Amino acid sequence: MKVNTIFKIAFLLVIVFNSCSKKDTSELICDAGFEGANCNLEIRTKFIGDFSVVDNFTRTLNNTEVDFTSNYETSIEANGTGVLNIKIINFFDLTSLGAGNDNFVVARIENETIVIDAQRVFGVTFQGTGEIVNGIITINWTGEESSTLSYRGTSKYTLK
Repeated sequence: MKVNTIFKIAFLLVIVFNSCSKKDTSELICDAGFEGANCNLEIRTKFIGDFSVVDNFTRTLNNTEVDFTSNYETSIEANGTGVLNIKIINFFDLTSLGAGNDNFVVARIENETIVIDAQRVFGVTFQGTGEIVNGIITINWTGEESSTLSYRGTSKYTLK
């Protein structure tokens, strides 16, 4: 009888403690493109805004390299309905070259990383990757205009 009573009490204690335990919120898995305690924040929102850019790049023309630094303004916006999609207006200061705001680079967010797949914009094929650290976005990129003219650079985006 004592063994049966001890077994019943132990069984009840296990049920009570398991049903009342707090769930670990770190186990919460959000859908792709979302984060936060309730999975209701789009990851891309931390990349969206108006930015001041410092662009350090090398232009290679006929195997001759020349280094440049360019300062300009840009904006990053949501692109379409996909929560991982963004567009970078005035990438590489294309507006100053006459491109206008309808020429932009399309990118996607993967965790804390920006991925720019190869795409031709205003005569240059761009691609690259970047990240956000302490609110500053850094993008390493390449661009190819022709077989004899190419660019490679690092852009730092600071929120205005």
